[in-house]
Amino acid sequence: MSAAVTFLARFDALDALLVSAGFPATSPWWREQIARFFGLRRRRWVIRAGRRAGKSSTLARLAVAWALWGTWLVPPGDIAVVPFVSVDRDEASARLRTIGAVLRALGVPFEERGDEIELGGARPVLFRVVTCSTRGTVGFTSVACFCDEVARWESRDTGSNPAREVVGSLAPTMATQPAAFLVLSSSPWSVDDYHAEQFDLGDTEHQTVSFAPTWTANPTVSEAQTHELEPDPKVWQREYAAEPGITTSLALDGDDIKACTGLAPKGLPRFWFLPLDASSLRGDAFAWLEGYQTTAGELVIAEVRGFEGAELRDISMRDVVRTIAGRAHARGVQVIYGDQREDASLTAMFAEENVAFDPIPWTDVSKDDAFQALRRLMRERKLLLPADEKLLKQCRNVKARLLPSGRTKYETNGKDYLSALVTLAHRVVTGHIGELPDSNAAANAWSDDFNSEPVQEHAPWSGQWSARTW
Repeated sequence: MSAAVTFLARFDALDALLVSAGFPATSPWWREQIARFFGLRRRRWVIRAGRRAGKSSTLARLAVAWALWGTWLVPPGDIAVVPFVSVDRDEASARLRTIGAVLRALGVPFEERGDEIELGGARPVLFRVVTCSTRGTVGFTSVACFCDEVARWESRDTGSNPAREVVGSLAPTMATQPAAFLVLSSSPWSVDDYHAEQFDLGDTEHQTVSFAPTWTANPTVSEAQTHELEPDPKVWQREYAAEPGITTSLALDGDDIKACTGLAPKGLPRFWFLPLDASSLRGDAFAWLEGYQTTAGELVIAEVRGFEGAELRDISMRDVVRTIAGRAHARGVQVIYGDQREDASLTAMFAEENVAFDPIPWTDVSKDDAFQALRRLMRERKLLLPADEKLLKQCRNVKARLLPSGRTKYETNGKDYLSALVTLAHRVVTGHIGELPDSNAAANAWSDDFNSEPVQEHAPWSGQWSARTW
């Protein structure tokens, strides 16, 4: 009798004991896929199944069976580890609770402490929960690795899916265990995340792939019930039919961009503004926009300027600052807006040129608010754009990616002229355009400025912070 057949017989015995203790039986689809995976003897199993398909509960009992009867062997002094990697600690801990319930039903003694469950005896095994980061995936010997909801992993810092890096760090923990295997299980999210890429490879000499909508993997849930739970067809297709959705779209509407380009303002100029996107002069452009607000509440981008390409080789940061400060003085601009890049040096250098520099921190939340403001202004034809192809191309091509957490990530890297526009939108959201950094009016609605009477242009900044002077 082969090792796979022996192990599957023991898994079936475990399943029967759990059913007698009140657990649901492993579904026919799951039993068939487990047999297929162990029969093919691949090192990686990629599973795409709908929500509530029984992924976590089935894989938990598989992990227990492998810990008790798997064909692994670790040398004396080492301990076998079975890590469960999830999107966050709460999700990972839920897997430990399921494992604990299975072990209690089987009458297997264990010790639970923090984020670990340890089995003693002749084959010591440690079940460990790990969040989806590379920090917790080194320094142990794995006999099996279970990665849960891989398509929905998300880095809190960057908003990106860290699965490629996490799996790359986790896989070497199995290097000394020829029988060890890695499971990448998930309901789908996008068509281009790491889990989707691995699934699309299909069955290879290194991996086995399994697919099922919710009602196939878990026949206790009917297809009709899933439609009742989720009437939106696009969401239903992703969550229950296990078909990934398109999560990337254009951030700005192309028709609105076209309609706002070359549009003549209805109001008269009130005052000028100058937002910039700084660079370190090492390749990316140092870009800025010159524009004005009108009495009709419009934001008119009059000039698109920047240092880029070969210009960056023969220019210093101080030269850039002097050029932009000169443009600010010519326009009567007292305060220049930027993000936090190079903000310390820029604040000091612009102060030497009698211009205030107001760095506006960007976050994922603030970028979302800024893009919403841009979309609103474009729909209302209140953002008037020049026929500058560099700016227009970046506006047309910027993408928005919907993240599993519900956040939206905007791909502005390399779009320097657009980024200057996004900085302006940050100021639209957070306060009045044209105010000096120490003004207390930043919490007021930005739209109040759009209804004000015309005022004189700014005089050059005196070098002292003061309340708004226009």
